[in-house]
Amino acid sequence: MRIQGIGTDFYGKREYNKVNKSYITTKWFVLFLLPIIPLKSYRIVKELGYEKSYIIAFSNMQHYKVLEEVPLRQNIAQILLTYSMVYGGLGVFIVSIFLTTVNPFFIFVPVIMVIVFLIKLLVSK
Repeated sequence: MRIQGIGTDFYGKREYNKVNKSYITTKWFVLFLLPIIPLKSYRIVKELGYEKSYIIAFSNMQHYKVLEEVPLRQNIAQILLTYSMVYGGLGVFIVSIFLTTVNPFFIFVPVIMVIVFLIKLLVSK
């Protein structure tokens, strides 16, 4: 559960099972919506009838059914990919903001990143 961007949340998706629509994901401790510490990995399936709230002030409203717990050591690739995607993207965003002071053309990098992020949010819904 996440409230005001602090708490726990699931990040990552691998080994998607088409039969029962389950996948392996990792539950993270998050701070300001950024994954900080991986806690456990699970094979989960989304329960029907619930929607995700993208408003930061509210907790995550999506419900999951845990099918099995997966050891973190078997999910290291997903954990490293999550770290690299989140913090690599954040690094590019911050560097591009600083580069706008040198050349205003670089303002397009963070704008494009925000647009891509919003499109991914809408598509994943």
